[in-house]
Amino acid sequence: MGRSAVARTSLFVLPLLWGSCDHARQETDLLRVRAAACRCLYLGYLVMINVLFLCTHNSARSILAEALLTHLGEGRFKGWSAGSSPRPGQMPNPLALAVLAEAGIATGELRSKTWDAFAQADAPVMDLIITVCDNAAGEVCPIWPGHPATAHWSYPDPSDVAGSDESRRAAFRQTMLAIRHRVTLLVALPPEQVVVSTLQRSARAIAGQGL
Repeated sequence: MGRSAVARTSLFVLPLLWGSCDHARQETDLLRVRAAACRCLYLGYLVMINVLFLCTHNSARSILAEALLTHLGEGRFKGWSAGSSPRPGQMPNPLALAVLAEAGIATGELRSKTWDAFAQADAPVMDLIITVCDNAAGEVCPIWPGHPATAHWSYPDPSDVAGSDESRRAAFRQTMLAIRHRVTLLVALPPEQVVVSTLQRSARAIAGQGL
């Protein structure tokens, strides 16, 4: 089901759509899946939940979170990430990509980008914005299209860890596991806890549940 800045899957669907969904349910398996999606929309559930993770440089924590959510969301959640001030030529930290690859998580589409890209009129519409570093949480954010829910999940920056390659890699693994814990809680929420009116409360409650 497509998404745009002017038509969000999180909007309530007119009752007329309910009837068409009921009819579709009697057709093929594919149409029955579409019918279920329509019913979720009718009840105010978010069929595809877009979540944008923010940090300062968009090189480590937010990259890990984007990849983990897309991997664990199984089509119900889609992760995105951006930074408030990526450095010129900023790339995802190689250790972030390495620990994700070790865990069997795809990294091919990950790249560092500025958060301004998601404030444009033609940007994907976010349902939830999560800051994952304290610096980004304290900065003035752009005006996000659609006025998404917000939350803050704080993690130490694994890029700050000095020492051997193995100790630095271990720091990235630990951060990945900490993020994975909260992401797992998010994707396990029942539909009634990710409706438009409760998504922010649900995401903020998860912030208090660390490893």
